[in-house]
Amino acid sequence: MKKTIDNRKKKLPDFSKMTDAEIADFWDTHSFVDYWDKLEEIEVTTKSSSTEVIGVRLAKSDLDQIKRVSRKLGLSYSTLLQAWIKEKLRELRAVKTGRGPKSARGDR
Repeated sequence: MKKTIDNRKKKLPDFSKMTDAEIADFWDTHSFVDYWDKLEEIEVTTKSSSTEVIGVRLAKSDLDQIKRVSRKLGLSYSTLLQAWIKEKLRELRAVKTGRGPKSARGDR
């Protein structure tokens, strides 16, 4: 007995009316190859990451304190550290341009 291939065009569901979980379930049980003629070619532009991961050695007691503060603020400690570093860099730029607070410039 010979198997025949169903050449009828399959219709894609309306993904805008589906949850992410429903869409994932659909693609878990279907092949995109069956819908190749329904797919549109698109151009995607990606941005390269402007961040870099670094390692910083801290005393355990300092890291524990940073983690306590970040929990109180509802932030991850890495987000808190990034904010503190940016804040300090802004202060240093302000001092360099003469627009910083007098105490930051060493004036008394």
